[in-house]
Amino acid sequence: MSRLIPSGEVARRLGIKTQTLAKWRCEHRGPQGWIHLSATRCVYPEEAVEAFIRRLSEQRPEFNLPSPSRPKIVAGVME
Repeated sequence: MSRLIPSGEVARRLGIKTQTLAKWRCEHRGPQGWIHLSATRCVYPEEAVEAFIRRLSEQRPEFNLPSPSRPKIVAGVME
């Protein structure tokens, strides 16, 4: 079995807040296999965290940005 990592450390590795990680748990997102140890403590298997980070790094971001429009120039004045 892999080492268990506290949720605070997982959030730090992912670059997110612990509250975001808690929200992801409720939404069944993020690293899987987490274990609630108490009402305030949750841990993740290190292998699951590393696999999640690998999946994130393999995804290419998609940006749906509008193409930049060029300003109109009328009689030497930009509109």
